Amino acid sequence: MSRLLVFPFELINQGGLSAVVGCLFFAVGLLLIFIVFKISLGLLNFSVVSPATKKGRVTRKFVVPEHTEQQGRLLVKVPARNMLEVDVEGHLFVIGPPDWKYERVSEGDEVDVLLRIGRLTRAEVLDDIGPF
Repeated sequence: MSRLLVFPFELINQGGLSAVVGCLFFAVGLLLIFIVFKISLGLLNFSVVSPATKKGRVTRKFVVPEHTEQQGRLLVKVPARNMLEVDVEGHLFVIGPPDWKYERVSEGDEVDVLLRIGRLTRAEVLDDIGPF
């Protein structure tokens, strides 16, 4: 009771079961640091990034059929979804636009696309297709 704060390396140095507990504390600490780092990197990468408008070509129109998925403990019926595959400067993106945008385009059409480009990783995320 004299010490409330225990460091993992002190437990490892004591040996025995304390070493195992110290290794577990150390692993959990590293895991928490990694999770915080990944979340902060994701937030910093795409926060306050202005979208860029580029030209893309619709390479494929397809429909994901109605199916059931397990979400948690429940089986959920997922309705059919219209999808587009868009080629933007050699990168393929798949997007599920609203039905009115899906009906206006056909394969091979040039469309304006709205991209967000990450600050740190330069990753591209397709936000929307035109008309805006």
